[in-house]
Amino acid sequence: MIRGYNMKIFAAAVLAATTTFFALPANALSIVSKMGVCDASDPVPSSFATFTTTCGDASRSELDAVNLGAADGNFYSLGINDAGGPFGGIAIFEIDPVFTGPSAVVEVTNPSSHWEAAFVYVANSLGELQTKYFASDAVGIVTNGKGGSEAALNTVNFSGTWSYIMFEDISLGYYGGAPAGNQTQDGFDLDSFTVQAVPLPAGVLLLGTGLAGFGLARRRS
Repeated sequence: MIRGYNMKIFAAAVLAATTTFFALPANALSIVSKMGVCDASDPVPSSFATFTTTCGDASRSELDAVNLGAADGNFYSLGINDAGGPFGGIAIFEIDPVFTGPSAVVEVTNPSSHWEAAFVYVANSLGELQTKYFASDAVGIVTNGKGGSEAALNTVNFSGTWSYIMFEDISLGYYGGAPAGNQTQDGFDLDSFTVQAVPLPAGVLLLGTGLAGFGLARRRS
């Protein structure tokens, strides 16, 4: 066995692993489950898992219209509080694998002059998400820029790794003083959103590729 040669191969494998880590493309993210509730004036379920997936007008009531990625003009209206309260409906998406920030959100005014906004939450379980919901512990706010009449807020920055993202309509609370013609009719219209994939840890890549290289070295010795 030529130990010096083996060590050179092993070192080359480690270097290749390091290079692979920095050039690693984003992991493919997908929505694995979704749920929502239209009207926050309804009794809040004891578990988010009991929420339905339809809301409001049939043409804008399906959560399947929301894309993870590019906008396509189809959207889901979060819904408003029928009692006139500041908080409206919500939509929850479970993402696999885990994700991190920032998140970019596309809202569709369709077109209209309605002023609309939403809270954005992230969590690792429905229980954690529900706790944050009751505490209004959001990571940020997105808006449609008063129906496009001003710059929209469409990026939310956050760190950490998460499995769930939730949007809660706050149009009536955020734009409570909106003129009658500008008040939302069915809440924030969610077309699409993006989140960032979490790269594999460098140590995992180094170990995996390094061991593969070490095995190659042993076969060649």
